[in-house]
Amino acid sequence: MMDTALHISGDLAVDDNGQPYRIAGEEAVRQQLYILLSARKGAFLYDRALGSDIFQIDLSAPDCIPLIEAKARHALAGLPDTEIAGVTVEEGIITVHVLRNQIIYEVILR
Repeated sequence: MMDTALHISGDLAVDDNGQPYRIAGEEAVRQQLYILLSARKGAFLYDRALGSDIFQIDLSAPDCIPLIEAKARHALAGLPDTEIAGVTVEEGIITVHVLRNQIIYEVILR
C-alpha cells in the first residue's frame, strides 16, 4: 500500500525541499487507520460514510470502552484482515489497538 504522507493537521506533509512525499507499508497502513478512526463521519464530501462517530462518546461514561470498540469496528469494517484488539482511555486520550495483517497498530485519538 502507498499513500501521500499527511501531517497530523490533515495537510500534506512535505520533505526538506517543500515537496509532498509518499509513504508505504506500515506507515501507510497506520495513516489509513488514523484517518478512518479520527475523521468525523459524514464530514468528507466525497464519501459521507468515511470516518467514525467516536468523538460523540462521553469518555466519562462507564460503558465508553465497548462503545468505542463498536464504533471503531464499524469505521474499519471495509478493511480486510482487520479487527479491534483493544481500547484504552486515559485523561481524555483514546488509544485504539488495531490488529491488521498480523500486526498491531496503536492509533491515538485526542
